[in-house]
Amino acid sequence: ISFDWLMQKFIAPLKLTQNDFAWVMDGSGRLIYHPNHEEMLLRSTKEIREDCMECHSSFAFQDNMIKSGSGVGEYFIQGESEKIMAYAPITLLNQRWVVAISTDHPAMVQSVMSTLLPIFILSGIFLLLLIAAGLALYYLNLKRARATEAQKHFQQVQKIQEKLDQAAKLASIGELVDSVAHEINTPTGIIATVTDGILLSDCAQMACAADLGVIKKQVRRIKTYTKSLLAFSRRMPFQPEPNDMIELIEECLFLVSPRIRANRVEVVRELPATFPKFTFDRPRVEQVIINLLNNAIDFVEAPGRITLKLETVLETDSQEEKMAVLTISDNGKGIADADLPNIFEPFYSTKPLSKGTGLGLSISKSIIERHNGQIKIKTKQNQGTSFMIYLPQDGDAV
Repeated sequence: ISFDWLMQKFIAPLKLTQNDFAWVMDGSGRLIYHPNHEEMLLRSTKEIREDCMECHSSFAFQDNMIKSGSGVGEYFIQGESEKIMAYAPITLLNQRWVVAISTDHPAMVQSVMSTLLPIFILSGIFLLLLIAAGLALYYLNLKRARATEAQKHFQQVQKIQEKLDQAAKLASIGELVDSVAHEINTPTGIIATVTDGILLSDCAQMACAADLGVIKKQVRRIKTYTKSLLAFSRRMPFQPEPNDMIELIEECLFLVSPRIRANRVEVVRELPATFPKFTFDRPRVEQVIINLLNNAIDFVEAPGRITLKLETVLETDSQEEKMAVLTISDNGKGIADADLPNIFEPFYSTKPLSKGTGLGLSISKSIIERHNGQIKIKTKQNQGTSFMIYLPQDGDAV
């Protein structure tokens, strides 16, 4: 076999880098070709010389290459870096040859690392993006869950607030009970007296008609009062709409009029002839006004005085906005300075336990704030107290 032909056939086609080299042994273990150690050519692993052992500690691996099939392995040569190799047998004209390719192990590791490094970097970037996407998804889900939970809590608070509003209404009605009983008993007593007179007398038709007119008037009086009282106590959804403030104030005064008369309180109205309509929830603002009127009645001593003043002002704190301001003032004993910081706290009351729940002012404040308004207080001991209700005209309630 021509050596040149063998090299051209099996060695030349190999794609080797600068760190790779190919070498060939024949079937007897002779080194036929080696680009780096020409001094070892034609030496056999069967005939080991002394100088061969200066580089190799053993030729057992080379002997195994001749006997076995293809394989891989590593070996060391004195003064050189560690080598790794792959080998395979070939048979030509019934002769066995072994072709091996060796390379420096450190160079191979560096080559693999340089090849895999971009992959590792891209994998790392992809992993970071995946983690970021996961965190973003987790954050969005957490935010959505918190928003749902917050909405749920808000609805629960709204329900509790509505129950408190209703409780405060019932408490206000409780304060009116004695006066209401007197207010209803008066016209019913008149009706009973007139009716007895009709039954006992043989009156002319015109006289009876006059008496029946009195009865009808008193029945209408009872009907009007009970209708207003029922409207005030009824539980209604929160519905802001345009309302007449003057009409509302008069209705509130009508509802508390029995207590006003019973306590000999003078009511002073400082109301304009006309007033623009403001948007608010009528039953709830009515509740606030009645709460404040009841408080004023409780704090004045007969003969006392309560003044109601209605006006419009322009608020310029953030932007110019028209506000309705209702001021309810009394000439009572006032509120102590020590009580002022807590006056709007739930269940805080300066009244005896039999006269108050401590919820009226707290609920009144929450109702006005729900309308994006404010409730303020001015007081001076032994001179009286003023509550100012501020309501925006637009009424963008929350």
